[in-house]
Amino acid sequence: MILNHLGKAGILLFGLLILVVSLARAGLTIAQENTEEIKKNEVWFVMTDKFGNRESKSYKLPEVRVLPSSMFYGFKRIRDYLWLSFSSGMDKPKIAILMADKKVTEYQKLVDEGNNQLAVEAGIEAVDKLKYVDELISTINPQNDQTREIHQQVLRGGLAYKEIFVHEKANFELVEGGYSNLISTIDEWNKEQEDRRFEWDR
Repeated sequence: MILNHLGKAGILLFGLLILVVSLARAGLTIAQENTEEIKKNEVWFVMTDKFGNRESKSYKLPEVRVLPSSMFYGFKRIRDYLWLSFSSGMDKPKIAILMADKKVTEYQKLVDEGNNQLAVEAGIEAVDKLKYVDELISTINPQNDQTREIHQQVLRGGLAYKEIFVHEKANFELVEGGYSNLISTIDEWNKEQEDRRFEWDR
């Protein structure tokens, strides 16, 4: 009797696993095909080109519905893990950038909610995702137009993130250490990208 119940439970769990994987694959396909379409929130920042000229640029961020403060956020974590697992080639860094952008949108919404600690954690995760993208494309030899385009997107993303983080500075007066660590992390990352720019910006 117990084995019979365990067998049914196993079949149910296996069925749920297949459903989750199928939904994740379907969501990944939609994300890959509509990456730019789902990015609607525009952020403006100042960027210095390789010749030293400063100009205004825009960067678009996607919407998010589920925040780290939600009890359902664990499902989003699983979906993101599956998305990266199912992605390959140049699709993987593109999906990772989308995830980084989503973390920055989470940051903005968490600040609006007054959940500053989770906001800082989301910001740090966003920068970590950009570092992950950089690792992925830096191993590709020889570098090509696609990798250079992603390097550019990572550079623009880091500068846009800094603009967002600084814009919310007044909301972090009571957060000890966390916010200053976030700012130093994004500053160090952006400086590293600027210093390495000669490697790919040709």
